[in-house]
Amino acid sequence: MKKLGRILVLCLLISLLAFTALAEDGDNCMYCGAYRFGDWLCECGLCSIEAEPADCWAATHCWECGDCFNTRSKFCTECHLCDDCY
Repeated sequence: MKKLGRILVLCLLISLLAFTALAEDGDNCMYCGAYRFGDWLCECGLCSIEAEPADCWAATHCWECGDCFNTRSKFCTECHLCDDCY
């Protein structure tokens, strides 16, 4: 019985460590402040198109090519297109 208890505690610790490692890979979006990780975070530090809801991505990226507006010098805030796609 003691052996079974030790195995159970060991399994719980391993699963807790795996969850902690996963949670540390994320970051806060610079625009909306949501905690994102993996495919939900763009390389620019903002929410990606896969993030739910996609409102943050739509407000900070070109709707045509998907480039981040903070990497562009000019973009249209009405049509949400960068200078190359406009």
